[in-house]
Order: sequence, then C-alpha cells, then structure tokens
Amino acid sequence: MDEEKKYCPECQVGLIQRKKGTYYTWIENEIVIVPDFPCWVCDVCGHRDWDQGAVFNLGMILSPAAGTPTFDRITNIPAGSQKGDQRKGKRKARRSVL
Repeated sequence: MDEEKKYCPECQVGLIQRKKGTYYTWIENEIVIVPDFPCWVCDVCGHRDWDQGAVFNLGMILSPAAGTPTFDRITNIPAGSQKGDQRKGKRKARRSVL
C-alpha cells in the first residue's frame, strides 16, 4: 500500500520525504545543535519542515524546569479546623478500629 504523496509547501513541485537532518536552535545566548533530527525534506528544492512532535519533545527536555518535580498546591488548614469539611459539605466518617 503506497503512502499518500505530500507535495512541498515551498515549491509545490517536489515531494517531501521523511529524513534526518541537523537541527539547531538558540536558547538564550547559546546555540543547541542536534544531529540526526527527524524532518521532512523536499526532493526538489531541499526545503525542510521539522517534525513537530520531535521539536516539542526536545523543548520539554531543554526546558529550565526539566527534571524538577511538580507539586500540587496544598492549602494550609490549621489543625482542628473544620474548614476543609465545610467546603465539601460533608464530614468524614471515622472508622473504628476493632
């Protein structure tokens, strides 16, 4: 079964094919170069479109927050306060230990 032919968005003549190329981007004052990065390349004009899923994943890896745990916000409720129970409109049932 043949794949659907996709024409180049730049020249509208060539066919784009999935290949790998060298991707580079600037992050603040530093250049980041990634070899063998997935892209779509036109066989006539050489126009490249970078795989958006791969670009997103690279952005997640290079994010300043990468590797730091994320925490849900916890509301501080003083001990003995019924405020948390009033928000839900119910009191928590206590379990008896036998």
